[in-house]
Amino acid sequence: MPYGRDDYLKDLGDSSMPHIRSRERFRDFYDELGRDPVQQAQTCQLERLAFVEPRGRIIELGCHIGFNLVHYARQGFQIDGVDVSEVLLREAQELIAKESAEVGGRIKLIHAFIEDLPADPKYETVLLLETLEHVIDPLPIVLKASEILAPDGRIFLSAPSTRVGTYSHVRGISVDEAIGLCHQANLSIEAAYSENWQNAYRNTYVIARHREGNPGP
Repeated sequence: MPYGRDDYLKDLGDSSMPHIRSRERFRDFYDELGRDPVQQAQTCQLERLAFVEPRGRIIELGCHIGFNLVHYARQGFQIDGVDVSEVLLREAQELIAKESAEVGGRIKLIHAFIEDLPADPKYETVLLLETLEHVIDPLPIVLKASEILAPDGRIFLSAPSTRVGTYSHVRGISVDEAIGLCHQANLSIEAAYSENWQNAYRNTYVIARHREGNPGP
């Protein structure tokens, strides 16, 4: 039977997290999430981006409906956005279509699992913003982020420090966990800290780059 809205709603509240048991169910879960009006109404939160210092070519891994893509494209950056959900990317395309041709022309959407991305091109800025809490094993995502990072680039990572909300969030990422993941991906840490997010929970923030003399995993 095709994965439908009832399956999605059940998975949202199921602590066994069945949607992470196969790639197909995971993809279908996020297609259904993309049809949720709450998700479609999300907007760019500048507070979440305050620690990001973008430069060069940017990629966002897990771009949702594209609000961050539009934000940086408006500033003149070329930016690629990757998401596993075709539905979320359709929403992103609709959002981009409201921008000028100049802004929209700076944005490229990529429908893929993050870990399946090719090793090239390389990016000076890799954004992993509120993405790792959605996967049971974040290491392949961080390894891919390191692989596509330009030699002089930086990765900006943020995630809730503990699991919060529905079971679309399957985990939290503490500061120590984030540092450990980066070290496994041959990254050095420029900054790592946590802060309260809107008095609701703590969020982890990490800035990482390739270790000197080591261009990646």
